[in-house]
Amino acid sequence: MEKDTTRAEEYYGRAILANPSDGELLSLYGALIWETQRDEARAKSYFDQAIHAAPNDWYNLNLTFSPIAKQRITKIKIVIIITIVLFYAQHCPGIVRALHVGSRGGRGN
Repeated sequence: MEKDTTRAEEYYGRAILANPSDGELLSLYGALIWETQRDEARAKSYFDQAIHAAPNDWYNLNLTFSPIAKQRITKIKIVIIITIVLFYAQHCPGIVRALHVGSRGGRGN
């Protein structure tokens, strides 16, 4: 598998040298970098180049948004949920107790 990734990176590199303004190619290479190495800075660099090369190409924008941003959005959702739970725990303890009791099958201990 690693050899295939190395070969893919080599081919992408050659293709980008031949056509550095190909937004789709830049996006796909950024996705490969992200998926195989989790190198956010390097992947983002290629995503940014893709957006500059083809700013009206929604495919590139979607692909660019997908790998890194989805992970960040998930973390933001978790923070929001925790914030809501903490707010209710502080300001509406009765609701939190009722939810807690309900989660244990209504036994109340």
